[in-house]
Amino acid sequence: MSERATLRGSRLGGTSFEDESGIEFAPRQRVSYDCANGHEFEIPMAEDADIPFTWE
Repeated sequence: MSERATLRGSRLGGTSFEDESGIEFAPRQRVSYDCANGHEFEIPMAEDADIPFTWE
């Protein structure tokens, strides 16, 4: 039998049936960066994370 891992009855990007009620997420902050073309983007990071000065 094949050693491949497969997901049956699901598809990639499909709807999750997990319930998020009662879950307390870690505090986050949004960090902004600029790319070489001048576009600005934000990345959510943990509040206590060491924020890198540049993002590659």
